[in-house]
Amino acid sequence: HDFSKGQGFARWFSWLGRARLATHRSTAREELMGYFDGLTSGSFKTTQDGRRLFFPWGYLGRGYVLASDSDAERLRRQLKIYYIVMLVAIVATSGFHAFIAAAAVAGACIVFYAIWARRQVAGLQPAGEAMSFRESSASQARAFGGRALWLLEICSLLFVAGGIFMYVADPTNRPMALFSIIFFGCCAASIGYMIAVRRRAPSPP
Repeated sequence: HDFSKGQGFARWFSWLGRARLATHRSTAREELMGYFDGLTSGSFKTTQDGRRLFFPWGYLGRGYVLASDSDAERLRRQLKIYYIVMLVAIVATSGFHAFIAAAAVAGACIVFYAIWARRQVAGLQPAGEAMSFRESSASQARAFGGRALWLLEICSLLFVAGGIFMYVADPTNRPMALFSIIFFGCCAASIGYMIAVRRRAPSPP
């Protein structure tokens, strides 16, 4: 009887462990998708009269009026796939210390995006209003969420610290160290601004 009870407890703990692991995996997957949702949200804007606008180059470029909500969702989905593929390709290439190849991959991704964006906006009506840097940051901040923003901020600062350490300790890798300091320093500044905007901005209706 005691042996059967022990087996029951073992099965129960085993099931509990699997359930917690599945929950953690689901949460991690949702947070990862939330990251890409945050990236794509900076390219879209909803006006006060309900129009959906698409800004292929964010606040740096012109906006276009989308015909329907389904068009907006289609573009969001395609943009998310593009960001995922680009990130995987660049990380996979740079993981082998082939930084020139990684830069070439990044350049190819930008050219592909420019061609794709031009095709998507062909025939669309240009929007009569622009998107400000603050609006783009606020939209991205809402999509990321506070927890993800703070996690990204901490990771960016750690990469900056790692770049500084590499610059001092390994003179042969100073170009890579400078790249890490500048790139992730800009990321930390941008994310810090989004955190500040999110705290000040009212909740969307």
